[in-house]
Amino acid sequence: MKAGSTGTEKMAEEKIKILLVEDVPEDAELIQLELEGAGLDFECVHVDNREELLVQLEEFSPDVIISDFALPDLDGLEVLDIVKKIAPHIPVIIATGSIDEVTAVSCMKVGAADYVLKEFLVKLGPAVESALERMRIIEEKNEAVEEIKKSRENLARAQEIAHLGSWDWSIEEDKLEWSDEVYRIFGLETKEFDTTYETFLESLHPDDREDVTDAVESALADPGESYSIEHRLVRPDSSIRNVHSLGEVRFNDDGKPVHMTGTIQDITERKAAEVEMEKVQSQLLQSQKMEAIGRLAGGVAHDFNNMLTAIIGNAELLLWQSTENEENLERVRRIVETAARAGEMTKQLLVFSKEQKHEPVLLKPADLIKRMGKMLDNIIGEDIEYTTDLGEDLLPILAGPSQLEQMVLNLVVNAREAMPDGGEIKTSLRNVHLDESFSLFFYNFKPGNYLEISVSDSGSGIPDDVREHIFEPFYTTKKDGTGLGLSTLYGIVQQLNGYVRVESETNVGTTISIYIPSYEGEGEIVETEDEIRSFANLKGDEILAVLEDEPDINHFICEILEEHGYTVIGALNGEELKETLDKKGARPSLLLSDVILPGRSGPEVARDLLKQNPGMKVIFMSGYADDKLLQKGIDGSDVNFLRKPFNNSDLLFRIRSSLDA
Repeated sequence: MKAGSTGTEKMAEEKIKILLVEDVPEDAELIQLELEGAGLDFECVHVDNREELLVQLEEFSPDVIISDFALPDLDGLEVLDIVKKIAPHIPVIIATGSIDEVTAVSCMKVGAADYVLKEFLVKLGPAVESALERMRIIEEKNEAVEEIKKSRENLARAQEIAHLGSWDWSIEEDKLEWSDEVYRIFGLETKEFDTTYETFLESLHPDDREDVTDAVESALADPGESYSIEHRLVRPDSSIRNVHSLGEVRFNDDGKPVHMTGTIQDITERKAAEVEMEKVQSQLLQSQKMEAIGRLAGGVAHDFNNMLTAIIGNAELLLWQSTENEENLERVRRIVETAARAGEMTKQLLVFSKEQKHEPVLLKPADLIKRMGKMLDNIIGEDIEYTTDLGEDLLPILAGPSQLEQMVLNLVVNAREAMPDGGEIKTSLRNVHLDESFSLFFYNFKPGNYLEISVSDSGSGIPDDVREHIFEPFYTTKKDGTGLGLSTLYGIVQQLNGYVRVESETNVGTTISIYIPSYEGEGEIVETEDEIRSFANLKGDEILAVLEDEPDINHFICEILEEHGYTVIGALNGEELKETLDKKGARPSLLLSDVILPGRSGPEVARDLLKQNPGMKVIFMSGYADDKLLQKGIDGSDVNFLRKPFNNSDLLFRIRSSLDA
């Protein structure tokens, strides 16, 4: 039978399959004649015993069964029992010659669709149609129930996937119903929880109960107010989950809240991802800010270097040329000393901007820090206890010795400043392996083996609002500080492809840890980085060409070189220098040239002059950082290079050394 068709529709569409259980052939024939007379279009199979009944139930698969009550080897109740076990969906009509009321009731109780006395067979046709119609209705109901069940299962699965449960609260009865997913969110077995409003509140995080209560009461008091809140709950195992609750209140005609329905979603993983994303975003913004400040610092350092070169050079000329008025000479000496200190500051700015280049060598960090011991003791003072833990079997690192010394010195000085009344400082070294989990702390992190250099103090700690600024140049909380110590450290660490981590707790102390990549290859380890200088006679009589676009610097360089016996041809640009040399027919023994010039650069001018004068020596000078110089084809480690600002002795020594080489 097709789902949804009536008995009449069944007859119109296809024949009704009737299994007739009757041991009297004449009665079987009368029943079939009566069904034909009722207008039923049917196909009938006749059986008269248990064995045939069982066979035809499987092979014929009838739509309806008509059975006599009294048969030789079974009765109507047994027929009903067999059909109920094998094919419970098939309706059975009892058609019998005589049956008492008690037996008829028994048949109906065990599942007979109807019963008809043989003397009233005229009722059999309508009984068949009625049984088929009831079966259709039952099938439709079963299908609907199955659809509802399937929908609920799909909804439950969708809620489980989305971690989104639904709830329903009967306010007057204080009856709270949860979907299975809500139980899972709360870490409970389904139906094990006494779901009332009060027990719901008890499962919330203590710090969030008041906020949730206020949100619920606000929604219950105002029909225009929706219930929406993020809060935490505490599971029976004490774990904490973050959830987002939404709800709507239904009010009766008197404006009284009677029902509240809503959802609750577990957003724990999303909140954790948001926190991680905020950390990464913060690291990125900090990195971008430091990079921008670094570019600014590099530009400032270049311009400042040029000015300092002129100041130092002219001041030293005054010292060399003046022999009277010792008081004025002392003032000039202070000018030179102050300008020299300013020059050191520009070097730190270039380090911070990652543009001051150092030639890395293989170092044993523990040995170098041991050699710094006496110097650090003098800096720290007697009121602070200084200890070291230099580890064992430390892997070497690739760095400049002065870089490592500068980092440790800056950290120790910073720690000392945090303890004006004394305390403890400890420097520690150890090999560490940093895995992917450290990407939470460091932007653009690469896992691997690192040397950890940490300096800890027992000072007052660093406030949160200060911590985010400590690596910025010129940022300081000290009255007499320059604000370049930690910014210089940051620049060195960046040059060495390392990372810095700051851990601080108020009134407990601070630990700043530096992570420098360990070197696991082969190579010769350098113990020191000493520059040996032997001063010779700084005077000469050679022809020198000076190419510098800053007039003040050009003027004092020419003046000091002429005072030391040299013949000097100065120019502000390459074209001017070429014209002057051609006009005088001069062949300079040495070219002292700035690197970056208006028009043609210093290296370009030098290449042209070397074609005409192959034996000419060349010294480049610049206040720019190394990255700028490399763009012009100049590597300070490979060519004769003089970095601004320089003093007159450095200038004269470099020129004399180059000419005598």
